[in-house]
Amino acid sequence: IAELKERVNAAILFVSHNLGVIARIADRVAVMYAGQIVEQAPVGDLFKNPQHPYTLGLLACVPQPPKGDQKIATLKCIPGSVYAASEVTVQACLFSERCPMAQDSCREDAPHMFRAGDSHESRCFFWQDVGSEIWGAAEPREESQRDESLKPELRAKQLQVFYGRPRRKYLLFGPKVDLPVRA
Repeated sequence: IAELKERVNAAILFVSHNLGVIARIADRVAVMYAGQIVEQAPVGDLFKNPQHPYTLGLLACVPQPPKGDQKIATLKCIPGSVYAASEVTVQACLFSERCPMAQDSCREDAPHMFRAGDSHESRCFFWQDVGSEIWGAAEPREESQRDESLKPELRAKQLQVFYGRPRRKYLLFGPKVDLPVRA
């Protein structure tokens, strides 16, 4: 996708839950919660300095390799449930029920987009206070003991999956074209 964008000098709208892919291919990111943009910024700025509790929570949910002699940390979790689309529009912050920073003002009024930098915006009354500590400190993961008496239920070797099937250039003969995609 990044190669295509450069080759044809095009703008591409890429929608994904995969933050790793977004970090690699996007120039600018808009983070959405309950159908509403809660933060938008250039990709590097957003990943280095998130200014909305939801964005910071999403980034805390991504596995990180341990540094040096550090233990592997447990993954963070954003508590609660996503705002139900069937609910009537609420005049409050849609993330307030799940937010560790929520205050009465968040439940009484809907925040607008605040300028949180040159080209960085956040839909949070308290965007200046967003910091890694709001979701709690990283805790080392407990090492689980593997039960050697358990036998695998399923084992696969040399498993391959292909989508589509090859077609011949001239209906029944000629070289194969439109080769299947290997997954």
